Amino acid sequence: MGHERTTRARFRGTGRIPRRTGRRSGLLALAVAIPLAVPGGALAGPAGAAPVRAAAGAPSPAEQWNILRPKLEGIKGTWTNQSYTGSVSRTMPDTALLGNGDVGVTSGGSTGVKSFYVSKGDFWAGNPTTRTAPIGGVTLQSATAPDNANLALGATATASSTTDAFAASRAVNGQWGSGYEGWVSAIGKPQWIALDLGSVKTIARFVVRNDNAARPGNEAFNTKNLTLQTSADGATWNTVNTVTDNTADVIDRTVTAVQTRYVRLHITEPTQNTTPDSTNNPRARVGQIELYASAGGTTPPAQPFREEQHIVDGSITTSVSMGNTLLSMRTWLAAEKNVMVTSVTSAGSQPVRLQASTFAGAIGSPNSQYGNSSGVNGQVMWAERVTPTGPNWVSRAALASTVLGATAVQPPPSSGPTAKTVFTVPAAAP
Repeated sequence: MGHERTTRARFRGTGRIPRRTGRRSGLLALAVAIPLAVPGGALAGPAGAAPVRAAAGAPSPAEQWNILRPKLEGIKGTWTNQSYTGSVSRTMPDTALLGNGDVGVTSGGSTGVKSFYVSKGDFWAGNPTTRTAPIGGVTLQSATAPDNANLALGATATASSTTDAFAASRAVNGQWGSGYEGWVSAIGKPQWIALDLGSVKTIARFVVRNDNAARPGNEAFNTKNLTLQTSADGATWNTVNTVTDNTADVIDRTVTAVQTRYVRLHITEPTQNTTPDSTNNPRARVGQIELYASAGGTTPPAQPFREEQHIVDGSITTSVSMGNTLLSMRTWLAAEKNVMVTSVTSAGSQPVRLQASTFAGAIGSPNSQYGNSSGVNGQVMWAERVTPTGPNWVSRAALASTVLGATAVQPPPSSGPTAKTVFTVPAAAP
């Protein structure tokens, strides 16, 4: 059997106790490193540390651990669904977790996308009320668009109206997942959301992910009636497909192939009208819009996936396909430093290009009162989040990451709350 090539990602950080001046601050810095792993590595204690002596006749801590370890090695949690339906929760998340008493990390993502959401013990919002708040996170995904890619991803989106920070762009950003809310209109009907694809594309299939698909219990807010429309100039619209009396969480329709640059969903009944709220306060709620050049298939295609949380050492192992290449990941968080490490091993016969992103903000529901920003310093990507201002404290936290040891690392750009770079993981050695 051949050896596998491995890359490693490191996330380093420090925390700062808030000064008691009415303002609260926190700092978390992450670093991502990707050198080749060295076989036969082992964990070791601090250099020069004296062994811990036990009382006469009693087993030492090391001996106690040797007794306990075999009993813990078989205990683990396992997940096989890449939708991560339980990762965003106001109670106990149903996903793999890491923590060291200061930093908490939640495993999440979507099909072919691996994310870790980061929070910190002293990063709280003080205005208008006291509440916990996430900082942001890091994401790994393929940098190469798959066959029959989603043509709506990243399109310029506009809408008839919006509510708070639930802008039209949220319906085409590819971040849809458990707990996610995309575009939300103001109260009233009809409503519409339009996409500029940038150039003429062939459309043969469209998918609309409704509210209940990501937020179970909200079936009353699933879109009931809509039409898919296309335009050559973004002004005059032609109806391609009509959906009536829909109750499904996901609308997935095949249409006669049409070439167009502009696409619009015209929504005449945005809710099911089955509850007082959905009847009296009708808002269009579209989690994600997807457009494809060919019909059929699932979106995205099913790939082997398995994630495990190992109780014996707290690590997370993930087997996931990115760019049609099977990858193995192992992620752990240091006990005494805010350092998270992810090793990435490729089992493929060809190099795979990955995109690493560092972002500020919450997954699912945004809040326009928070300040989310990003930037780069050389090859280092950073993202910062600031809680709302007011009479109480303000918390500030930042994540920073860089890619080391990989090949073809591109200079990282930043836009809004996200900084990202593209790099290459080598193929498995023959």
